[in-house]
Order: sequence, then C-alpha cells, then structure tokens
Amino acid sequence: MFTKTTQLACLGLTALFLSLSPSVLAQSEDFSLSRFSEYEHKIPTVDLSKSAGTEDVLDQAFDDAFAGSTVKGMTAALVTSEGTVWERAAGLSEEFPADATLTIDHLHGIASNTKSYVAATVLLMAEDGLLNIDDSMDMYLEPIENTDGSVTIAQLLGMRSGFSDYLNDNADWVPYLFDEEGTIWEIEDLLSLFMLEPNFDVDQDWGYSNSNYLLAALIMESITGNPWHEEVRNRVLDPLGLTETFVYPFEEPTNEQPLSHVWGGNEDGEFVDLTEVIDVPSFFSIATSAGCIISTAEDLAKFRVGLHGGQLLEAESYEDMKQAYSPAGIGIDYGLGIYSDNYFAEENWGHDGSWGYLSLSRYFPECDYALVVIQNEPRTQGVGNNYVNAFLDLKETYDICECGLVSTDEISPVAINLYPNPSSGVLNVQVDALEVELRVIDLLGNTVIGNLKAGNNSLEMLSNGTYLVVGVVDGEVVREKVVVER
Repeated sequence: MFTKTTQLACLGLTALFLSLSPSVLAQSEDFSLSRFSEYEHKIPTVDLSKSAGTEDVLDQAFDDAFAGSTVKGMTAALVTSEGTVWERAAGLSEEFPADATLTIDHLHGIASNTKSYVAATVLLMAEDGLLNIDDSMDMYLEPIENTDGSVTIAQLLGMRSGFSDYLNDNADWVPYLFDEEGTIWEIEDLLSLFMLEPNFDVDQDWGYSNSNYLLAALIMESITGNPWHEEVRNRVLDPLGLTETFVYPFEEPTNEQPLSHVWGGNEDGEFVDLTEVIDVPSFFSIATSAGCIISTAEDLAKFRVGLHGGQLLEAESYEDMKQAYSPAGIGIDYGLGIYSDNYFAEENWGHDGSWGYLSLSRYFPECDYALVVIQNEPRTQGVGNNYVNAFLDLKETYDICECGLVSTDEISPVAINLYPNPSSGVLNVQVDALEVELRVIDLLGNTVIGNLKAGNNSLEMLSNGTYLVVGVVDGEVVREKVVVER
C-alpha cells in the first residue's frame, strides 16, 4: 500500500518539491514552525446552545472549516488527559482509480513533529544515565564534514549549532529522489551529500536546521548500538501505547491502516498525487529522524498529552525540554524539539511540520488537552485553504464549551470600539477611558505600531493581514483583532 504505482517525468521537479511548504521563518522550510501569521482567522459560527454537546459543536466547527476550503483532505483530533477523545476527518484520501474517502484511521506523515519524539527519546536516555545533554558531539561521533564537534546535544536539539540544513539550504536532494529511486537513505549519506558549511558559529545565533536531528540520531545509535528508530519505539511509542504511530519506512505498520495519499503542486500550477509520482518509502527516508514518522491525528494528540502531561519524562527533564533556545522577537520559544507559540494568550507546547502533509499539534496545560489538525496537501494560501483556521476554530470552540471561557467578544472587560474593521488604511479607536496605552502587534508578537491613540490612526504602513490591538485601558488588559484589507 506504500509503493509507487506510476512514474511521471518532466513535472518541474524542483518547483514540485520546494513549493511544498513556504515558511514564515525560513525560505523553502520543509519542516516549518509557526504559520499563524499567514492567515485571517474568524471566530467560528457554531451553535453553542445548551442542547448541543461538545462533540457536536466540534464536528460542526470542523465541517464548516473544511467546507470553506479546497484542500483534498483534512483530519483532526482532540484528546484530554482524562482520556476523552474527539476525532473527525473529511475529504479524499485518493482519487485514482476511484475516489476514496479520508477517514480517521488513515495514516499521515507528521513531518517535524517527529523532532519531539526524538528529543524525548534523548532525554529519556539522559534519565537512564546514558548521556548528558551538555555532552559534546565529539564524545560520541567521529568528525563529520561541515560540523563542529564541540556542539552539545542540547545545542543540536535547541537549534543553536549553526549547522546548515541539508534540506532547505541545498536543493540537490530533489533529483536524487528520482535518480536513486527506491533507495532507503542512510543518515551518513544524506549529511555527506547535502550538508553545506555552517551558517553561523556555535551558539552565536539560532537557526532551524533539520541536520541537527540527524546528528542526534547518530549519537543515539553510537551510545546504544541500536538503530535510532528502535530507541524511539522502545522508549516513547510503546510506553505511551501509540499503536497507530510508525517510524516509516524503517518499520512497517503492523495494522491494515492505509497511508493517505498526498498532493503537491507542479510548475504549471496543477496539483498531482505525489504517491503516483515518487517512491514513497524513499521520500520518507530522506526526512529520516527529522521528520519521517507517520501517525493518525488521534495518536499524535495522545503523544502530546503523554509528553506534556507528565506521563513520559521526569519533571526536571521536561523543564529542560521547555527551556527557550530561540531569540526574542521571532514569535516562538523553541526548546528541545518543542516550542511555544506567542500567538496564543496562554501557555502552549508542541510542533508543526510540512513534508507534503501539513500537521499542527499543541498541548494546552491550562485546560489540559491536546489538539491536532493534519491535511494531506501543502496548500496554505487563500480563504479557508488551510489547516490553521480549522485548528483555531476547534480550539476556540472547545475553550468556550469546556474551559470556562466566554465568547471572544466578551473577553475584554472594557469598552473599546475599532472601526472600520476590516480597515483599508485608517483605523478609528473609540474608547471612553482616562488612561489608554495601546499598540498594534502582528501575529508573531512583533510591535508594528507602538503608540495607538484614540481617534484616527493610519495603518498605511501595514501589509494586508490580521493584527492585534493590545494594551491597557484604565488598568484592564485589552486584546482585539484588526484586519487590514485593501
């Protein structure tokens, strides 16, 4: 069920693959970070009447989000620490030879969410005394070209090594996927062929690089003598009972669940079924320990609950995992294989990923649940054409139903009126208060207008998109959305 059935030639291969995942934080970022700033999110119009149960309104929120999109297929799951599970799927898993409906049982690539599993495995090894995260790389590995052996394990996992990204800094791997069709790639070969010179000196900056997680896997193998994926299986997947998660293609699914097909765009703007174009096992092996795990939305959500809810790591290890290695101002706090997104006004931890499939997973400790949305194609632009809006709709719906929150319009306890909204370039701020301190930030948390005053304000310097007006009005915190639309 995972084999390529047809080979197509001359599809504009570089465009086909490098178009899979535009990123906010890096060019051609195949394993992405936060994408929230790309989307205009509107509050879901769900029926929150007392007669409707939470599962019903979550179904409605998901179905409405999918109906407003043009993506092929989407699936989602919400899991609480008490074991409550909600899940949903819609769309197609494949089109040829006949349409097949996407179900909650289909497996999907979860891409860079894989990094959380690898980092957790390393920390569990540290708990067993097999390593220390402050150990240097050269304690376990022979010299590797274009690396510095003084880099610590923590600097690898926290993206402070400076090492180039073998995928995003060098597109030479794309033709290899076709020239070496059927190859299950070894980590050493990927690094020797595609890793370039470092981008910065060790610990002098922060830079997202998939190469770091290949090196972490080699360290795991050097210490244990076992393949890295076996350590992930034995230390993370099996203890958490994740029976629908597989490190593919290094292990095969043990059930009959099919892998959802995945679509990508070619240079003519057409969408093609990548499963019909590429050798799928080889494609996943190129991602290897940086992003090759396949799973269901439910199992990924269960992993988030287990990891962040205290079922897997000791408290000290988990605190190490949450330490921020990224600089201020990029909109996220990146730890060891997990990150917290500054978009949310509450604590959150997780990751996202893009390797054909797009996946987004977060754990919210305040209300103690994990939410996951996955779509089986990389389109993110256009009204409703994304998994992010579905994620935000589901989170908002669940928070209102189960977490004691009121509607977004009622969160601010003070009266502030912003109009016109959407704005074409001028924003009027109407507020009846003595002390007003307001500013405009983008969805990455960057201040773009530092002193918003009552009355008319020019937004001409802002590009189209969604922003937040935040600040203090008579001692009360205010947070309101503003859309710039010309």
